[in-house]
Amino acid sequence: MGASASKPARAAASAASRRQYPLRPSPSTTSTPTASQLQSQAPPANRANTQGQEKASITRSEAIDLDARDPDFAASLRSIGPVTPTPTLSRSSTYNQPRGRNVSAPMPGARNEEAKANPSLLTLMSRTRIAAEAEADMESLGRKDHAGRRFVDVVSLKQIISMRDGQGVSEEVIERQFGLKKGTLANLGPKGVVADVR
Repeated sequence: MGASASKPARAAASAASRRQYPLRPSPSTTSTPTASQLQSQAPPANRANTQGQEKASITRSEAIDLDARDPDFAASLRSIGPVTPTPTLSRSSTYNQPRGRNVSAPMPGARNEEAKANPSLLTLMSRTRIAAEAEADMESLGRKDHAGRRFVDVVSLKQIISMRDGQGVSEEVIERQFGLKKGTLANLGPKGVVADVR
């Protein structure tokens, strides 16, 4: 296997060593063009169609005037009509919409349908929802009607797992000690599903 694999590499190396490179540059790349060569390459001066010759500029030139007087060009522009950009759902790529038109915003239901089809949007919407729930959980902390926390920070989670799996403390005792809502530790699953990595 090793001997057959090295054969193409050996063939390429021997071909490179046999290759002959020129010793001096060819005359076509070193000589400067003469005046007769430049005149033969120049376009005719009295061309009726100036399309493609003019560069963009701020001032109005003769080529622009010729295009403006061309009836075929004007007819093709009229047939195209005003062009509107493709509508986007991105808030960062908006454009000035005409004031006369009644452009409606996308329906909230349409946004949910789009999110179900797009995993990235679904993830972002879920993240926003969970962040709002965690914020509400923290705001209700200390109230009489507060049943307990549903969300914990990483340090508390590490301590909870260490107590549950390492020390064998019951879930009820841990939930009471950390002020967690009853059944929160059951969401972690049985021992070994969520573990402390060292």
